[in-house]
Amino acid sequence: MSADRPTPNVFLSPKGGRPTRSNFHRIWDKARVKVGGPDLHLHDLRHTGNTLAAEMGATLRDLMNRMGHRSTPATLIHLHARRSP
Repeated sequence: MSADRPTPNVFLSPKGGRPTRSNFHRIWDKARVKVGGPDLHLHDLRHTGNTLAAEMGATLRDLMNRMGHRSTPATLIHLHARRSP
């Protein structure tokens, strides 16, 4: 990225580039600890976001598109039942 355009990435590698699979967990964990976040994996946010989308009325097809899945079972794995507040 040029100096006048901010990076579209939320997380950056130690050298300022896009994180790789091999270093992302370390970057995520360091950021999580720094802000006092709970012990959760980034992938847990995928489950939460898709569960919330389903609760707001997203159809199974919407969720499949959102997650990039082609099969219903793969999509349903990412949804969780929650207690009503």
